[in-house]
Amino acid sequence: MPGKTGVGKDRHGLCSLGVVLNHLTSVTGSDRLADATDLAIKSLRLLSAKFNTLTAGGVIGRQLVLNVGVQQGQGASLRNKAKHGREYINESANGKVRERGRGRQGMSLWKLIRLTVLVGALFLALQSTVWKSWQLSHWQRPVWVNVHLLNGDGEASTQHYMESLTNADFADIETFLNEQAADYGLPLDQPIHLALDSQVQVLPPPQPEPGASALAIMWWSLELRWWHWWRVDNREHSDVDLFLVLYGPENLQRPQHAFGIEKLWMGVVYGYASKKLGEVNNVILAHELLHNFGATDKYDPQTLYPVYPSGFAHPEQQPLLPQRQAELMAGRIPLTPQQAEIPDDLSQVVIGKTTAEEIGWLVP
Repeated sequence: MPGKTGVGKDRHGLCSLGVVLNHLTSVTGSDRLADATDLAIKSLRLLSAKFNTLTAGGVIGRQLVLNVGVQQGQGASLRNKAKHGREYINESANGKVRERGRGRQGMSLWKLIRLTVLVGALFLALQSTVWKSWQLSHWQRPVWVNVHLLNGDGEASTQHYMESLTNADFADIETFLNEQAADYGLPLDQPIHLALDSQVQVLPPPQPEPGASALAIMWWSLELRWWHWWRVDNREHSDVDLFLVLYGPENLQRPQHAFGIEKLWMGVVYGYASKKLGEVNNVILAHELLHNFGATDKYDPQTLYPVYPSGFAHPEQQPLLPQRQAELMAGRIPLTPQQAEIPDDLSQVVIGKTTAEEIGWLVP
């Protein structure tokens, strides 16, 4: 369906880690959590075993040097290298043994310690991220959704419209989704909490042109993930971020394709800065939100006409046409075999059984 500055190295490192974890989450399902856990534990055990071996080697080497120094007596100059990384000299004046240099093994031990800590932190972060993804996908708790506004055309009128919006302008999305969930018997009183959040100053990276190579699409996906991580301040208080990029109604350069990506927990909608079309924006926001939970489009990508039966709100209706409502993931109300229209608001939309199965509201 159709900036920040002054960020230090610490934030840069977190962003890099966030990109990796976000990518892993998008391709790692809940059924692979046990495998990921086992792999991390095995890695940590291997690192721990190596650490113990190297530590023991260092102690043995040092004790050997001490013993040799005592046997030769004071006043003898002894230079001996322990096989496992430390060099010692027995001083003739007072028989004291002093350590000379760290040696290559000392550096290896330090690197091993750092690597162990890094793997442990990565494992814990990945486990937390996958666990969160599993909870959201299986509706184990309410989902907190934040809507962020962007000025797409840079016009003052668009900015004025953005600043006039409040939570009430998006309340229909929350109400619609919660009522639909209740109709399917989802055991949560309020599965969706949606709130208007901060404005974002930097636009998302442009989508690849039709027919773009797989490499271009992959690069855009990485850029998008980076942009998402970098631009959201209130991340700890949201599960899903929806970005509404607004353009004046007279602007013909508005991008036509909104998108949401499964398990990425974000979506981008290009809408019009118009009170009259605000409800249409909400329909598209709800559509892109459900893509994050696994819902698929149910319209022909060439004609945009809803696919029967999954793209019809009431496929059992007789006569079949005209339909009175649109299925959310089809996005249009079928009126004739060739004609379908965009719903005015969410009161003209339902979530069909196929979509409910895809997002986990209904057991197939």
